[in-house]
Amino acid sequence: MLKTKDHENYDYIEIIVKKDNAEQVISDYRDFLWKEISRKEDKRYHDIVHVCFCRARDIQNKDRLQLLQVYYEFALNERADLFEKKHRKSNAGICNLAVFATVMLVGLWLLIFYIKTLPIFLGGIVLTSIIAILVLFFGGKIKNLRKREKEKFKIKEEETTIKINEILSEVKSLTKEGGEL
Repeated sequence: MLKTKDHENYDYIEIIVKKDNAEQVISDYRDFLWKEISRKEDKRYHDIVHVCFCRARDIQNKDRLQLLQVYYEFALNERADLFEKKHRKSNAGICNLAVFATVMLVGLWLLIFYIKTLPIFLGGIVLTSIIAILVLFFGGKIKNLRKREKEKFKIKEEETTIKINEILSEVKSLTKEGGEL
């Protein structure tokens, strides 16, 4: 890593990226004419990398490149957000259904063993069957919800990827024209 930075002739930036995406993101930043000067692992999280870049201040199309970089970073964050929220609703549904079924069954069977009469026992069996049917019914609904979430995610992820590719395509055309001075 550089001990002193030449802020009059160079711009500097540090990004934080997941290890899985690091090589692609670093390659994309090179398209923005950034040069990697250091890379270090995060002290707290094992799947995070800190990468420092520098770029000459005097480059052609700098304003447009900076704007495109903002769009690119926004699209990356949008894609990360999509992955994070991919199955949020169905996961919540699964948790709620599991808690509901567990609480109902435990409560019902505690009641049956506490009271110990034939009508309560038969009622417990009927209610257990009803709970099982409800779990199967809502489990099917959650399965369908998960399927819709996957389809929706795939469409949005493709749109975001197209957006990123369009940005990088424009960046490449700008840097081929101008490049560094």
